[in-house]
Amino acid sequence: MSRLAAVAFACLLVASSVSVVAAQEAQVTISGTETTPEPAIVGETITVAPTVVNQQSSPTSFEIELVRIRGLSDEEASGTDPIRDLGTLTPGSDLRIPFGITFKQAGVQRFRIEVIGEDGQGNDIRLEYPVTVRVRDEHPEVSIRTDATLTTGFAERVNVTVSNGFEREIRSVDVSLAGTELTARQVSDGAPRIAGGEAETFRFDVRTNRAGRWPLTATVTYRTTTGLERTVVVDRSLRFDPLREEVTLDADTPREGRLAVPVTLGNFGNAPIENVVIRGEASNGSVSPVAVGTVPAGTTRRVLVNVSDVETRATVTLTASYDLGDTRGSVTAESRVVAEPDVPGEIELTGLDVEREDGRLHVTGTASNVGLRKVDSVIVRVRDTDLVQGVAPNREYFVGTVPASDFVSFDVFATAEEGATAIPLTVTYLSDGERKTLRTSVPYEPPADTGDTGDTGSDSGLLVYVGGAVVALLVVGIVAVGWRNRVR
Repeated sequence: MSRLAAVAFACLLVASSVSVVAAQEAQVTISGTETTPEPAIVGETITVAPTVVNQQSSPTSFEIELVRIRGLSDEEASGTDPIRDLGTLTPGSDLRIPFGITFKQAGVQRFRIEVIGEDGQGNDIRLEYPVTVRVRDEHPEVSIRTDATLTTGFAERVNVTVSNGFEREIRSVDVSLAGTELTARQVSDGAPRIAGGEAETFRFDVRTNRAGRWPLTATVTYRTTTGLERTVVVDRSLRFDPLREEVTLDADTPREGRLAVPVTLGNFGNAPIENVVIRGEASNGSVSPVAVGTVPAGTTRRVLVNVSDVETRATVTLTASYDLGDTRGSVTAESRVVAEPDVPGEIELTGLDVEREDGRLHVTGTASNVGLRKVDSVIVRVRDTDLVQGVAPNREYFVGTVPASDFVSFDVFATAEEGATAIPLTVTYLSDGERKTLRTSVPYEPPADTGDTGDTGSDSGLLVYVGGAVVALLVVGIVAVGWRNRVR
């Protein structure tokens, strides 16, 4: 054999030997890496778990000698110590290898999983798998909101809203408020869990006895889904204005014969007044107290205070007492009333209204006695005219007795022809035994014409008359024929 042929044969033997060895190497891969939870938060321990697989078709087993994290320094993360001697993977088996990693810095962290081992043929095998983890360091957003103004000496509402901008929920949420010269009392706990993208409001009553601007600190503690406790602190200052008390009481003078005094109570300060009661005294009568309740800052209340047992006239002194914080205050006003005991009862119709119901007009209102004595036998009727007629169920309504300065409701029904613009009413009653009559009317707006029906109406009328005539002729013919047959 020539030297050249011998060299070629030797090379062929070496190549065949290499091919056999390569074919006998274990078929090992890293099938993927599981990262939970994600995104990670600075300071919490997450799980990074690669899975090493020895394929079913692998010709030999694989012994895992070392698995480690490459590309993360101790300043960036902890929990990256190598894991050794994890055992042997037979063909068709796999192994999940979890690392508990705690990131110390926010940002996008890129690193590698490295697996080193030896197969059953003594071949050294090294595998790598790239991993990217997003690490966040921000907290839920915390906002502190108050009313437009805060007043010294009063418990003012302060709302602390926690907005969870994470993709996952936060748990065991707790909020506290504290501040210099301020006391805070929590009045609602909010929710202990806040889902991702949701918000929850915690309410507090905050109070101070000194006017000025005072610092306030909201401290929010919560836990992540991995149990990491975190704290976020938000500082703000609140300005409390000095208490400004400005309460007024105005009493109008009613017209003669009216014994109800119109009173206006105004609160023009910067705090609500509470437990407001208006009481009064009359020079020769009595005054009924009126409970007003709470009047917020910047608002007014108008009430009627009734005076009774007045023979002719009386001077009325009215006093409104109220609570303003821890103090009790009052304001006073005067009025007068003139009674007219000789004024008999007199009926006026008030609150009149007309509604169309099932082709009828429903007229409602009240028979009001504007006199100082009762009236009896009050009857309200629809006054029939060429265009308006009263109809069932109530052409007239018996109201009966109406006490002095009182009223009773009534309702009557009518129909109205085209051209009617009002529903005339007649009211009869007895005042001091004398029959009285009141004539009035209720404005009425006919419904709008929805189409031209003139020609159609004429044609319809003509058809009715023609149809009636035909029917009449038929009846006459039938009777005539029957009569003729009887005669025969």
